[in-house]
Amino acid sequence: MGVRLFRRLSLAFAAGAAGVIALVAFLWLLRESGVAASLGLRLPAPKLPDFLYSRIVWGGIWALLFVLPVMTRQWLLRGLVVGVLASLASIFYFNPAWKSAPFTFVIVIFVANAIWGVAASGWYRAVGR
Repeated sequence: MGVRLFRRLSLAFAAGAAGVIALVAFLWLLRESGVAASLGLRLPAPKLPDFLYSRIVWGGIWALLFVLPVMTRQWLLRGLVVGVLASLASIFYFNPAWKSAPFTFVIVIFVANAIWGVAASGWYRAVGR
């Protein structure tokens, strides 16, 4: 039982890290395509090592929720729910100044974390079989 749990935990952490790749790609495309600027958002070019390390760690930590035996068959919905939870924690707890951010910025946070959640949940399901 213990080895199986550690396997699932490490798989979940890796799934969260893989989801970060999808998240970073989305933010990069949003910035480079000019969509962010047209929405009035200023997304600075990330300093890759620091930007990636912190997101990979937090993505892995949030993905540990995939180990819980909840919505195991609905991987897409589970990814969206975990992504929304990460968004809410980010907006209301970790960065409370975002509460006064423009509406479009908050929407981008929810969309980006939904992309992360779906990618991470899909990875967890695909590799965990």
